[in-house]
Amino acid sequence: MPAYPRTLSPTSHEHLGSHVVPSVEVAFPKWTGAPIADAYGRKPVVSRRIEPMFVELAVASMATAYGWDARWLDELRHDSRDDRPQMMSCWDPRLGRHDQIQDPVSHAPSGAALERIAEQRGSWAGAWSVTAGHEGDVVFYQTVRGRTAPTASQIAWLDAAVAAGMSPDQFVVARWRLH
Repeated sequence: MPAYPRTLSPTSHEHLGSHVVPSVEVAFPKWTGAPIADAYGRKPVVSRRIEPMFVELAVASMATAYGWDARWLDELRHDSRDDRPQMMSCWDPRLGRHDQIQDPVSHAPSGAALERIAEQRGSWAGAWSVTAGHEGDVVFYQTVRGRTAPTASQIAWLDAAVAAGMSPDQFVVARWRLH
């Protein structure tokens, strides 16, 4: 079983396809400050450490607070060379999505795991929203609001990861809500 960032340690388990994966519940206050320049239309913006951010970046921020190297894998934006999602560790609320700075994964085991899964799957489609690595541990989080289920594509990514030799315990459903 991998280690997990302290505030993102699983508290339960759930069935995804043929796998049982850990899950954790997290709550964030809704951002009530000035609107950000680009909220992907109506993507929820939460407050984390008095800063506006998307839930995926808030989860990544929770991991980095404990020394983990974490990134949001933004599946809505892709690298121009392939279907690899843009990877970000922060979001400048003054800029639009196309002006944000990509920050590729620097934790070598996380990067290698992502590449293995994408190769096994034949695509980056369904990549889980947050990757976090610390020393030899690699964990992926899929952020879902409330009782929403991960998509079929995200379950196919999990299937490919297990086929590539990873453990379902490395994949955590992060169920979030506003408080």
